[in-house]
Amino acid sequence: MRLSGKKHSLMKDKVLPVLVILLALATIGGATAFFESIKKNDAVASLVVPTSHTVILIDQTDTLSARCVARLESMLKTLPETIKPGETVSVFAIHANSDIAVTPLLSVRNPGREANEWIENYRLKHEAFDKEFLEPISEVSSGLGNRPTSSASPIIETVNRIAEWHKFCDKVGHRRMVVFSDMLQNSPNCSDYSTSKVVHPASTGCPELVPLTGVEVDINYVMRRNKTGIQTAAHRERWRNLFEKAGAEVHITPTM
Repeated sequence: MRLSGKKHSLMKDKVLPVLVILLALATIGGATAFFESIKKNDAVASLVVPTSHTVILIDQTDTLSARCVARLESMLKTLPETIKPGETVSVFAIHANSDIAVTPLLSVRNPGREANEWIENYRLKHEAFDKEFLEPISEVSSGLGNRPTSSASPIIETVNRIAEWHKFCDKVGHRRMVVFSDMLQNSPNCSDYSTSKVVHPASTGCPELVPLTGVEVDINYVMRRNKTGIQTAAHRERWRNLFEKAGAEVHITPTM
């Protein structure tokens, strides 16, 4: 029997809202599943050991000079061109408590910008490169020179913390560390300052660096005008010996 127009209209009015609700629920469920998969992928990615990793370590216990900040910003600006697709770059800061806990200001993997024309969208690939790689590096480079001074500067301890991080451990194929610091150690363990009040009375001296076998270490040795009595050639050589003893390949460049 054929339904009358009124009954047909009534059924449509009842069925359509149900279909809309079911469609909305399916869409929400699909979106939820999609974002959950992203979270899971991010969680997995955070545990993956990179094949190559460059760490930039910036001493923020003293304000950097304008020239040094310009040098640092220039390096960060050209950094994306030197980091190959698949490689990771991280930025850390030396601060008063970085001997206890150190967290990267930035840690990103270069997703690459070259698209496979068969399976990837060129525009989306470039947008992902800009958003996931270029923009975070650009953001972290701003304001690096305007930091408060700190009485403590735990350089050795901070390097050790980073070297023990699973993403920069000896399982990483290629490791490089670029340091911007005056290299004036001042921590509860030991100090370059003879009158330091930071060193703990029970300290047994400076700790050794943990093994850094094969790590390329580039030290931008920031010269302080009022620290020429401490920042001597012998001081730089002591740091070179410390890193080489740990197995690193060291290059030191004095900079103002």
